[in-house]
Amino acid sequence: MSAERDQGFDRNGFGITAAILCLIVLSALALFGVSLQINEHESQIRSSSRTIAFYAAETGLVRGLENWRRPDVIEEGETWLVDEGTLMGGARYRVEGMKLDDAGNVHGLFAVRAVGLVGRGHTRETAMLVATVPLGSPVHGALRTIGQVKIAGRAEVDGHDMVPPNWWDDCPPMLEHAAGVTMTDTTKMSRSGAAAVDGEPAVDENPDTTGYFSFGDMSYEEVAAEANITLPHGTNVSGTQPVASYTFDGKCDTSDPYNWGEPEIDMTPCSDWFPIIHVTGDLTLSGSGSGQGILLVDGNLALCGGATFYGPVVVKGMVKSCGSGFRLFGGVVAGESDLNVAAGGVVVGASQIQYSACVVERAISRSRAGRPRPLIERPWFARR
Repeated sequence: MSAERDQGFDRNGFGITAAILCLIVLSALALFGVSLQINEHESQIRSSSRTIAFYAAETGLVRGLENWRRPDVIEEGETWLVDEGTLMGGARYRVEGMKLDDAGNVHGLFAVRAVGLVGRGHTRETAMLVATVPLGSPVHGALRTIGQVKIAGRAEVDGHDMVPPNWWDDCPPMLEHAAGVTMTDTTKMSRSGAAAVDGEPAVDENPDTTGYFSFGDMSYEEVAAEANITLPHGTNVSGTQPVASYTFDGKCDTSDPYNWGEPEIDMTPCSDWFPIIHVTGDLTLSGSGSGQGILLVDGNLALCGGATFYGPVVVKGMVKSCGSGFRLFGGVVAGESDLNVAAGGVVVGASQIQYSACVVERAISRSRAGRPRPLIERPWFARR
């Protein structure tokens, strides 16, 4: 009887042990299944997050090219923040640019890198090589206008291409002579006194005003929106202005609205500062300083002092000389005015307007306005 009880006890104990082992195995299988489901779910989340991050990076790259902004002065290898933002759903992007070449201006070859970020650190990147294309130019000679032109006194308008003093190192030796005065109707021109008009030809007629104020594929308004300096209606630039100014550590002070670069002294921090200056109405230049860049005037421009400006000047209204000694190297475009003041007229009394293709090209190529375009061949996308 005792032996039978021992055998029954052994059988009962084995059954309990087996049951426990089965429970352990089933629990392990259940935990393994749950773990697989959790890992699968997390893998799906990671995959979805990476996909969303990738599209955030792609969206950032597109928006970065649409909202393209560059520093006023940029060196080879320098990086800067182009754009950043948050998309619907919370995904974020950050776009950075890097200048790759040493062309000496703000245009050239750039690497644009966009990073998309989702949730807790899920990121993807995409990059592209782009080249920024400088503006076209509305300047095609010394003086171009829709309306009347009066040239009197000792005024000089010359379309023969000229390289200004101290610019020979930055300008090609080839010259591109152009018309002195180009008008839609040459019968609206009058000359008196010792005024001189020269060029190839001296006076030309061109009734076509298509894209008159346009800078290539960018309109006047688009270029004005890129202005480094914006001045209000009625601004009078007087005294020694415009004049180059510098920060306490010797850098060009691009925040000074009357610092229009240093065109007459080479190899200075401001010698490569070619701002876009936009005046939202009338402008009077009565100072004795010098500047360079692109000058856009929505109203009328009065030249009343002995200042010197290097670059294209585009004036929606009338250009008038009310003093003596003003010199301009580059070219002037004047058009119709909403102010009903001698619409499109140009009155030059004792000023010099000298065409310079190199000045126009340098001012445009160093302005920050211009559209970035992916390289046609090998735009180099990189994703990870």
